[in-house]
Amino acid sequence: MQITPEILAFVAEIDEFKGAWRALGTLAPERLSALRRVATIARAALDQTWPFLEGEPDVTDADREHANALGDLIARETFFRELPAIDQHTKALEDAYAARLTAAVEARSRAYEAALEQLYATPGWEQIDDDQRHRIAELLANYTAAPAKSPSIPQLRADADASAVRRNKAVEELLRLLDGNRVVKVSAASYFSGGVETEEQLDQALDGLKEQCLELIGAGKKVLIQ
Repeated sequence: MQITPEILAFVAEIDEFKGAWRALGTLAPERLSALRRVATIARAALDQTWPFLEGEPDVTDADREHANALGDLIARETFFRELPAIDQHTKALEDAYAARLTAAVEARSRAYEAALEQLYATPGWEQIDDDQRHRIAELLANYTAAPAKSPSIPQLRADADASAVRRNKAVEELLRLLDGNRVVKVSAASYFSGGVETEEQLDQALDGLKEQCLELIGAGKKVLIQ
């Protein structure tokens, strides 16, 4: 049989793997434990962190390169020889995720701080007692602080998007404390559900909203438009 360069390369590869596994078998237990931790963290970065980052609109080519390189490295039987590179690519993915997590926490906090300011500015806020103010404000204040156990980034973003709805709920509760069943909530959005393209459509929507409000006011109600 003719010994070709391809056969020589294959034999060399087998020898490399044999040598690698012999070297691995001589490692101390604590070293093996450290290797397992590195592999576990790297796998988590690929299986959990990267799928989220890959779906982000601002994912970068550098992020993709780190993920591709990390996948290639930990798939090798000799991965334990590449620990510095594995650690580098893993950390890059973790840092990219951490930056988005921090941004999501801060965005949620800003949204609810603004919602609280709007609540405090609502006429009648100063008329209720401290216990009532605390109870109502708590509906929003709980979202201003960084969470003790970090929820997912999608959940943080969903919370931020819901700040207006929760603010409206707090305002409604305040008004009901002050005026009880006199308070009637009217949805302004329902009059614009089909969108507005002309001045005539705008006038019709506003006229409809005004008519409903006047009818409720005439019945002795206090109208909360949201």
